[in-house]
Amino acid sequence: MSRRRSIFSFAASSRSDRDDQPTDDTSDGSGTGISATPETPQTSSSSRARRPIAPTAATIRANAPREAHERIVFQRMPNGALMEPVGLAKACTKAFKRVDNPGGYTWRLTPPDVKELYYAELQKEFSWSPADELEVRAMWEVKASKRYSDMMSDYKRKLRAHTDAGREMDRPVWMSAEFWTGLKAYWSQEAVQAVSERARANRMSEPDGPGTGISRHVGGSRSTRVLQQSLVSNYQINS
Repeated sequence: MSRRRSIFSFAASSRSDRDDQPTDDTSDGSGTGISATPETPQTSSSSRARRPIAPTAATIRANAPREAHERIVFQRMPNGALMEPVGLAKACTKAFKRVDNPGGYTWRLTPPDVKELYYAELQKEFSWSPADELEVRAMWEVKASKRYSDMMSDYKRKLRAHTDAGREMDRPVWMSAEFWTGLKAYWSQEAVQAVSERARANRMSEPDGPGTGISRHVGGSRSTRVLQQSLVSNYQINS
């Protein structure tokens, strides 16, 4: 027992002697005072938060034309039909907001030269074989016409909601003040309002009889054409 106590006493005294010796935090233990690992400056979390974030490539090219190798290619389904590429509707909307269209309150009133500029914008986002030019143009005409009509109808509904609430609706940022003023004047015409009311009544009708409810589009954000293409591609169904 006495031998074990002496061993514990010797170990405790050795640790005490080492603790009493002066130490240098920058020493590597060799007594030279030179640090084995150089101290690196610490960066606080607040300074990291203030550091500016570099824009991503997607942000830089958000409104820029795609490079040739980045453009979406029109392709064909197994049955030979031309596929509607994903993003076609969005590309149409971007073109509408880029190109000035004075007096184009509807797709029918849009001048032919403006439509050509819209189509030229499409070529910055997509590519296709020259042999498919006629089919691509026809597909774009259908999509652009519907997208333009839907966009203007959406603005009309928002304007009506603001008017009913006694509030002034702000002009969309991409529209010129002249176009916005002319658009509201066009919508206020009696003939235009009559057509609008007939179309609204048709949308609110109940085709299956009173009490059955109105018809609604429940296919999601994808068009019926895109849904058809998905079925053909996934299940090899010939349309």
